[in-house]
Amino acid sequence: MKAEQVEKAYTFIDSKSGDGKYLEVAMAFVAQDETFFMAPTMRPSVMERTSPLNWWKAQSRCEKIPNGFVDLVVRLFRCPASSASIERMFSTFGHLQTKSRNRLKQEKLSKLTFCYRMLRSEEQNEECTALEEDDEEQNICVCSHCVDNPSSGSATDSGSAT
Repeated sequence: MKAEQVEKAYTFIDSKSGDGKYLEVAMAFVAQDETFFMAPTMRPSVMERTSPLNWWKAQSRCEKIPNGFVDLVVRLFRCPASSASIERMFSTFGHLQTKSRNRLKQEKLSKLTFCYRMLRSEEQNEECTALEEDDEEQNICVCSHCVDNPSSGSATDSGSAT
């Protein structure tokens, strides 16, 4: 990260605690201070095998970590890394609210969007259960959804063969 980004991150973290304790934790993490965190969890082998979210949850038992800091980290990890889902939602709004449907109120439009997205999701899940004959031995889903989104989890589902 650039120095300006690091400064903004430190300012954000400091603003969340008010007393500087969150900032102390962040700086100790950057310095990889084994005296601050539980020493076994600071080993590179442990940090490589453990997801960042689980690593921070494990640190919540450490006495030096102030109450609420791990909750802040968990909330930050739950933020989407991209705006693709939001862009899909706005696209759906655009399809539903047309010139002929310009009197739809926000509540009705939100409900229609929710229904549309849920139906699309169900269609994609049904499509994911279809396996191409050549790939049936490997249980690889070849539907357009899984091919376009390999991280969806269905692409290598071993229990989806029929």
